[in-house]
Amino acid sequence: MDYSISSEIVDDVIEFTAEAVCNNAEELNLMADQYITEISDNGLKKALIDERGVAHLAGIMEQVRAAKHIMNNHPAEVRRWKIAVVIDPEYSTVTDFFETYVANRGYSIRVFYTMQEAKAFLGGF
Repeated sequence: MDYSISSEIVDDVIEFTAEAVCNNAEELNLMADQYITEISDNGLKKALIDERGVAHLAGIMEQVRAAKHIMNNHPAEVRRWKIAVVIDPEYSTVTDFFETYVANRGYSIRVFYTMQEAKAFLGGF
C-alpha cells in the first residue's frame, strides 16, 4: 500500500494528515501503528488525524480486526488519549462502527466529518 502521513505538533496536540487507500486491516494497522508511535514518542495524549484523503475501502470486519490490533499490540495508556479522526462522510458506515467498537472497549477515539467538530472534541486549540 502506498500511503503518506505528515505530522505537526500544535500546542499539546499532534496533528496528522494522511493520504491512502485502505483495503484491509493490515493497511489500517500500518497507519495506526505510525500514529500511535508518534503520539507516544512525543509524550502527547491528544491527536487530530485528518483522513479526509484516505479511502476507507476495508469493510466492517476489517475495521474490527484493525481495532483488535490496536488493543492487542499497543499499551493500555492509549485508552487515556483523546484521538479525533476526520474522515470523508462517504465512509461513515464503516468508520462509525469502528468508533463504537473501540468506545465500548474504553478508548476515546472519535470520528468526525469536520475539523471544527474534531478540534472542539479535543478542547479547542
